[in-house]
Amino acid sequence: MALEKARIVPEDDSSSTVHVLFNPTEYSIQSNMGWTDDNNGTPNQYLPKVSGNLNMELFFDTSIEGSDVRMYINQLNNLLQEDTQKKRPRKYTFAWGTFQYAGYMEIKSQKFTLFMENGIPLRARVGVTFDQRDESTATTSTSSSTQASGQIVAGQGESLSEAANKQYNDPTEWRPIAQASGIDDPLQDMTNVMFNVPGKK
Repeated sequence: MALEKARIVPEDDSSSTVHVLFNPTEYSIQSNMGWTDDNNGTPNQYLPKVSGNLNMELFFDTSIEGSDVRMYINQLNNLLQEDTQKKRPRKYTFAWGTFQYAGYMEIKSQKFTLFMENGIPLRARVGVTFDQRDESTATTSTSSSTQASGQIVAGQGESLSEAANKQYNDPTEWRPIAQASGIDDPLQDMTNVMFNVPGKK
């Protein structure tokens, strides 16, 4: 059987796919499952998959060809740099054979271990994480357009304006969500807060 190289695919641009030089020797998956809590700390809705992540270390070695190993690592860095110009980061799929895992990519570490005499790095290990969130909504019945039409759980560092942009395609429409959710301070940490999302009039 021919060796299949793992690849990292941006959700909106498969032409920018990055193929790894060497497949990882191992990876770990962490899944978090639990209950959301109301204001009194009482579990009120079960979320079968709140979040999870895929962690691995990728190995890069250009010692045989004698070229700068950073040219390969920068393929990943450039993708993340492009994301800083967007309203929200892209998801990436790590695909290796039949295994696929989609999430928000982060480069956690870069360690260079072999150099040419002039200091150009030839070998590196890069720690990469793919962070996965449950972004599904729990729809409830409504009798009027001002009642909550759904509920979402804020992700790590997600703001009211980001939630409004996700639900209404308009980040300025955060006030209806804040009012329906009983949030007085829009600047508070919203991580894992449940938002009630009103239907638009």
